[in-house]
Amino acid sequence: MECFLFWKLIIKNLQKANFKKQNNRDFGKSYFRDTQNFFSEGKLEVKTKLGSSPLRYVAGSGTEGFSVVRLTAFYAVIANSTATLCVQGEFQLYHDGSGARPVFGDTVYYDVNGTSPVVTYSYILLDNAPTIYNLNPGTGEFGSVFGTCAGGGGPTS
Repeated sequence: MECFLFWKLIIKNLQKANFKKQNNRDFGKSYFRDTQNFFSEGKLEVKTKLGSSPLRYVAGSGTEGFSVVRLTAFYAVIANSTATLCVQGEFQLYHDGSGARPVFGDTVYYDVNGTSPVVTYSYILLDNAPTIYNLNPGTGEFGSVFGTCAGGGGPTS
């Protein structure tokens, strides 16, 4: 009887070894792979891309990197002609300054993320106020006072 048990144990060990070679896992053990939630195998360890690398771009937050630039929304009219500027409707733009309205040197953008500066336009009118300001058509930089709509859009002397 002891000889039978000995051979049974040897055969069982050989079966386990062959099974492990063929299936790359231990006989009688089950491993579950959770491909939906990206859990690691063998232990409960959640691996997420959130916070596992340096700070990246988060949609709507501003920009990449550690310093996020918050842009301020305001309403304005932009045009290349002061006569057109004084009769157009206003729409929302954004600037990188600290005040409610842009000041000299601020850059004006179309989007809240600051990726599209307002270029190709020379003049800007804030909130349908009568004062017309220069706008750098190459960089979108807010400039000095140009004139007023009350004066027909002409320069102020």
